[in-house]
Amino acid sequence: MKIIKYMFFLVLINLFIIRVYAKSFEVNVDKNEIDVNKGEIVDILVNVQDIDITGGINAIEGFIKYDDDVIENMTFIGKNDWDIKHNSNKDSHLYGKFLLVKNTDGIKDAEDLMLIRFKVKNSVNKKRSIITLNDIFSNDGNELIKAKDKSIILNIKNANNPNTQDNIIKHVLIGLSSFIFLIIVVLIKKGVGRHE
Repeated sequence: MKIIKYMFFLVLINLFIIRVYAKSFEVNVDKNEIDVNKGEIVDILVNVQDIDITGGINAIEGFIKYDDDVIENMTFIGKNDWDIKHNSNKDSHLYGKFLLVKNTDGIKDAEDLMLIRFKVKNSVNKKRSIITLNDIFSNDGNELIKAKDKSIILNIKNANNPNTQDNIIKHVLIGLSSFIFLIIVVLIKKGVGRHE
């Protein structure tokens, strides 16, 4: 009886260990935080590493989110024979979705996936913006495997901040000029009315 309990215990442990085995992969970027100037063209290299999936991977999907007030002309360039498709239709519920596919049995070693290239707008008013790669998945043929989200922080050095002291003074002077003009118009009308 003791041997049967021991065997049952070993079977349960094996089943538990097999189910606990975690398949994983990581998507990383070469820059997590960068200083940029308005009008600057920026390249961000995206790679895959730490692939712990038996057959490797040959497809990755996810979403890229960014602020349209800060970034324009975003393009994606596949690396190492990875083909990329990106949904840039703003009216679509899948706006920002990307799909990377490599025509191979599956890679198991780290490699570059794509280059993200964009321009920081010349009319930027923000000092900081974030690009996010999220809902990143691959699969092993049976189940979806999720990678951690990635964020890239853009520190915009020479942004047109509407709350700077110069802009505040300019708005006060415009308001004061309008007020003085209004007083002059009222005084002229009063003066014109007396001479009639």
